[in-house]
Amino acid sequence: NLNSENWIMELSFKQENIIDSFMSILCFSKNGDNVFNFLTKKYDIYVFANGQTRFVDDVGERIKKEFIKIKITSKGDIYVNDNNKINVGEIDLSERNWNFIIGGDYNTDGSINNYFIGQINKFCARTL
Repeated sequence: NLNSENWIMELSFKQENIIDSFMSILCFSKNGDNVFNFLTKKYDIYVFANGQTRFVDDVGERIKKEFIKIKITSKGDIYVNDNNKINVGEIDLSERNWNFIIGGDYNTDGSINNYFIGQINKFCARTL
């Protein structure tokens, strides 16, 4: 329950294409503005939380060869493959008012491909 005081999100991902611009992996929004966003840029992992985009880790070529495991806690701890990398401060997702989005990438015409938009309880059994 992301409205509770303590929650943990875990996800694993790998990328087929590596580009030198930000790619959103997981996003929570309020009125169209990011509340929380987990991003990649080339071989690097970033997190947008509490109004700042912060570097988390450089995973190198592994990003396209193996699944990278990410764990995010409500207290702001970010883990990569079970190694605590950074704390970005408490993450309050109770104010979000848009469904969460998995996988958003920008097209040259300004449009966005969102691969899943919906509620977490409707996603849990799906694989993209």
